[in-house]
Amino acid sequence: MVPARLTSADYQQAAALLRTGVAEIKAVRDVESAGYGFLPDGRILIRFEGHRFRKETGRIYDKSHPTLSHPYMPNCPHNKGPVHDYARLKIAMALNPTAALLSTSWGLFQVMGDEFWRCGFKDVHTFVDDLKKGEKQHLLAASKFIISKKLDDELRDHEWDGFAYGYNGEHYRDNKYQLKLALRFAFHVKNP
Repeated sequence: MVPARLTSADYQQAAALLRTGVAEIKAVRDVESAGYGFLPDGRILIRFEGHRFRKETGRIYDKSHPTLSHPYMPNCPHNKGPVHDYARLKIAMALNPTAALLSTSWGLFQVMGDEFWRCGFKDVHTFVDDLKKGEKQHLLAASKFIISKKLDDELRDHEWDGFAYGYNGEHYRDNKYQLKLALRFAFHVKNP
C-alpha cells in the first residue's frame, strides 16, 4: 500500500515554514521526483549514488563492485531507475548498511541520506524509517533541510542557480537543474 499523498494543507504549512509560495515547493518536488514519493508497491522513491558510496566507504569497493562504488559521472549509466537502484542498494547494504543509506537520496524531494542531521534526525536509519510513513514526512524533512542550508531565501527569491547549487550540488548544471526549476515554477504559477 502506498502511504498518504500530500494535501493542500501540507503544502500551505510548508510554505509558511519556508516563507515562500506553494509553486516554489512544487517546482522542487517536480524536478526531484516528478511528483511521486513512493513506488506503486509502497517503497520510497530512491536514487542510489555510487559516487557517494565510494566516498562513504573510502573507495574500498571500487574494484570489487564498480557499479556501486565509482567516480561521479553525469548521467551515470548505473542509475537505471528506482527499481534497479533498490537492487543496487540491497547489495550495498550487505557491504556497509550505514554507508549505503547515507549514499542514497530519498523520497519526494530526494534528500540525501547523509543530510539526515540537517532534517532533524539523530541518524540515517531514523531518517529513513520516518520517511516510510508518508509524503508529509518527506516535505517536512526537505523543509528543514532547505532552512538548515539557508536556501529558503534563494527559493523565495527565485534565485534558481543559487538554490540549485545548494540543494543539488556543484554539478547541478549537468542536468540543467536550475532551468528545470524555473520552468516548473512557471508552470505552477499558471496552474495552481
